[in-house]
Formats: sequence, C-alpha cells, structure tokens
Amino acid sequence: MSGTRKIGDPQGKDAPLLRLSTGCLQAIGALLSTKSVLALASTCTATHTLFEKDGQQRRRTIKRLLYHVVKDEQVEAEEMVNRSPELLTIKANVLDRAGREIEGTALQIALGAENVKYLDGEYNSFERMPREFSGQNRMAKMLEKHFRKLPNSEEIIIAQIAQQFPAGWQEAENARVKRDNDALAKVVEAIEQNCEGYPVPCEDALQVFKDYLGKENKERDVIRTGKHFNMRMLCRAELFRKNNRKKAAMMPWLYKVIKEIHRYVPDSYKNLLPDEGCETILWEWDVLEFLLDKKDCDLLDFIQRTHVQRPEECCSMDCSAPGLP
Repeated sequence: MSGTRKIGDPQGKDAPLLRLSTGCLQAIGALLSTKSVLALASTCTATHTLFEKDGQQRRRTIKRLLYHVVKDEQVEAEEMVNRSPELLTIKANVLDRAGREIEGTALQIALGAENVKYLDGEYNSFERMPREFSGQNRMAKMLEKHFRKLPNSEEIIIAQIAQQFPAGWQEAENARVKRDNDALAKVVEAIEQNCEGYPVPCEDALQVFKDYLGKENKERDVIRTGKHFNMRMLCRAELFRKNNRKKAAMMPWLYKVIKEIHRYVPDSYKNLLPDEGCETILWEWDVLEFLLDKKDCDLLDFIQRTHVQRPEECCSMDCSAPGLP
C-alpha cells in the first residue's frame, strides 16, 4: 500500500492510518475485503500485528471454501460465496481426497476437477444415464453466478480461466494420457499372461501400477494448471474389463486395477464410484466415455472465453450429438 510508510520509517509507525485508534482500525478492517486485509497485513509491520488475527481467520475461511469445492460440496460452498463473493478472487492450496495438492481459486479448482454440468436436460430420458447426472449446473456454473456480484467479473473470470488453461496445456495433457495408457497396458498385459499361473507376476505388475499412480498424483508438484486427473484412464480400464469378461481368471485382477484408479478420481465424479468393498462397476465404458465427451464440451465453453484453444483442439466430438453411441 503506497503511502502507508514514510522514508526512514520501515515499520510504518508514523503512517497516517496508524494515528487512528485501535477500535477505528478494527472497524475499518471489518469493512475491507479479504484480499485487502491480507494485502494490508503484508505491507506494513505495524498493520500486520493489528490485522494478523483477522488475516488468519480469513485464510481459514478461504481454505474452508476451497475444501468444499474440492469435495464437491456445492451447497456449503454456495452459502459461503453468497455471503462473501470476494472469496472467489483469492488463491490458496488445498488437498483433495486423493492427496493431490492443488493451488487455485474456487473456480480454477472446480474447472481442474471438471466440475462442470454433466448433461443437458434432453438426455434425461436415457435409461442408462443415472438421473443425478443429467441436467445439473455443477460447481463451476454456480460459482460463475456469484462472480456477477463483483465489479469487472467477466474480466476476472477470463483471467482465472487463462491461468488454469494456459497455452500448451493440451499438449501436457496429451503427454499424461500417453503415460497413463502405457502404464495401464503394461499391467493388463502382465495379468493376461500370468493370471492362470503363479500369482506373483500379477502382484508385482499391480504394485508397479500402484507406484505409477502415486507418482503421477501424490508426488507431483503442486497442481496449478490443467485437469487434476485423466478420467479417460478409468474409461480405458473399463473397456479392458469388458473385452476380457470371458476370461474368468483375469477378472479379479482387473477389478483391482480399476479400484486403484478409483483412488485418484476427483470428488466431482464420486457418484460414479461403487461403495467401498463393492465388486460391481456402476457404468459401462461406453456410457462413461459419452459422459466424458459431453463434459469436455462443457469445459470447452469456459476455455473458449480466453481464446487459448480452438474447439477442435479440446473436444473431438459433436456437442450436439443426439444420443448415446
């Protein structure tokens, strides 16, 4: 805050602001946005002491909001941003249920988890599509609605999206998809070759796959851009399961592979997952792939605002497709 300090007064003790009483300063602090309080507390030693408690409280508030976003707790998140929409402008770090450390604003974290609407209402009639996944405005759309309470909201939204999906993000995503495909193919191949004999090779291959997933997720640097997880890997694993369903000896091992992938699925997809200990996979691979294609189109609606990517670079399907393949 320029003007707070005088030359030769590094701690700002003689700053005009600090000539006010403590009560007045605390009243001013109560009127400031979270971002302003944190900025003020970081620019002057004296004000840092005064606003430190308030700043810490607001940091906890931001963390709580981001926790609700990453856990896909939309009702709780909306209650917070409805009261304090300025929280939408502040970044912080949060851990998701898979143990990934993610940095971003509430909107950026929602987009990274692909927490956009699932499908338009026209798809409600498909019996293979569970009702709870149809026609919902998910976390990102809800947050966008409350952004409108802020000045220059569209510019802020565009800037946040551009930071989450910078130029080149798609190339990095494609490289991750290739690594995932290679790791999955190796473990499936090892299972196919050894499932009817001595189980140790299958166990070893499964452990290698577990280690790979941990390295790609938990041991990554803080995630600041792109998608948090490659959901197509789950779809591909389900396809392997379908194609080998007549090979009874492979099935228990393939279920183990799929369950390891489940550990890293973002909470925005949590309704896709079976209950703990259940050996039944809820969705067939083609329905899941159709869902992911539609979600890619919904995510593209956000990304297009920044003109970072052309539509064909982000979504290969016809977004107006009339039904399931």
